[in-house]
Amino acid sequence: MICIALGAVLLISETLASAFIRHHVEQMMTLIGPDGASLRPDLERGVRRTLNSVLLASLPLALVVAALTALFSARRVVKSVELRRVVKSVELLRNGSHAIATGDYGRRLPEEGRDELTDVARHFNRMAGALQQVERGWVELISNVAHELRTPLSALRGYAEAMSDGVMTPEAVSGAILREMAAMERLA
Repeated sequence: MICIALGAVLLISETLASAFIRHHVEQMMTLIGPDGASLRPDLERGVRRTLNSVLLASLPLALVVAALTALFSARRVVKSVELRRVVKSVELLRNGSHAIATGDYGRRLPEEGRDELTDVARHFNRMAGALQQVERGWVELISNVAHELRTPLSALRGYAEAMSDGVMTPEAVSGAILREMAAMERLA
């Protein structure tokens, strides 16, 4: 791209230079007078050669300046893109950690890339999965314990009602209550 631009500069200068060189030589011819007419072709060639020499001599410097400008511009663009990606990743991590803090253990982060933020997202997802399993375990445990406690409590209620209604004697109820209490102690 830079070489094309420099080639275009050389081509345009060669095309436009003829008019400028002719004008400059005309001014010189006016100053020299009619005796210098034989110098006209030599002057045109000399001015054109000087212009081309200057352009060719400045070409390496122009290449270096253009390459450095392109390099710095490209770095700024890459840093800008990278910064936007980092900010987006940090926002996703912030939102994900907020979701986990509020009990949404199903939240996962995208694991795109091969950098430290991707590693953090991967570890975050593992942590969220582990917390989700722990939550499921707690819910299941509480459900099982509640079910297991309901059975002896229902039996105790039944024995108490049977005794108060006179269906069972207190001696018969006391043995049944002791058995249900032993079952509850085992659960505890």
